Amino acid sequence: MILTMDFPSDVSLSDWMRGELHKRLSNRYKLTHLSEDSDLNYSQLWRFSNSKPVSEQFLNEVFKYLITS
Repeated sequence: MILTMDFPSDVSLSDWMRGELHKRLSNRYKLTHLSEDSDLNYSQLWRFSNSKPVSEQFLNEVFKYLITS
């Protein structure tokens, strides 16, 4: 399977992933729900969504979640 992504050159992959996660959130569907549904660690998810450092392994897990859902 080949995955091609096209986004502006001034947007990093992390910024794109952060934006995609925020698009899925609403007043009723919060970060805790996303964490439970995706099996991503809530504290790491919170850190990532607030532009704090996270591990490369966690970034890989977020990316896998985004491309498969």
